[in-house]
Amino acid sequence: MKKRSILSFVAALTFVGGAFIGLTSCGEEAAVIENNYAYGEVNSNAYGGSTTDVYSLNFYSDSTYELVKSTLTIGYGMNLGTTTLEVYGTYTVGTSEDGWTSYALSTADRIVLNSYSDMGGFALYLDTDSSSQTYPAEIPAETEGEKVYVNSKEEAIEKFGKETTVYISDTNHKFVLSNPNA
Repeated sequence: MKKRSILSFVAALTFVGGAFIGLTSCGEEAAVIENNYAYGEVNSNAYGGSTTDVYSLNFYSDSTYELVKSTLTIGYGMNLGTTTLEVYGTYTVGTSEDGWTSYALSTADRIVLNSYSDMGGFALYLDTDSSSQTYPAEIPAETEGEKVYVNSKEEAIEKFGKETTVYISDTNHKFVLSNPNA
């Protein structure tokens, strides 16, 4: 019995190893994160609290980026809502000026949004690359009580993934959303 278990384990290991070799031998290497940068903002809100936006920007070895924006809305002494927005696309490196290098982030290829509120009673999810994504898809509203929808992948990208330029510090791993030298 023990011998059969060991043989099953070896067979499974061989299968997994073969699958891994098959996938990596196709000539496509997985992109790896080359650099990660962070940024954050805190603003007062109309609920007697604050809204915090935290950004993480990953640059990958294949000239793609992943920009993640996490928003936490605090009001009345509790968490009113949490939203995570992931934007994917390609980038190009610009020039360095006065300690900041510009990076052009292309129009997004993919948007993933997850927004929920136990207090507001909503849970929204959008993935423009998911085969199960249907439209219209509800997205977070700007004003309490309103309902906002996107009707297509293109509309979601227009709303959340427009081409933009960010500025990376030449001395540490932070970035800003507008030109600090302007």
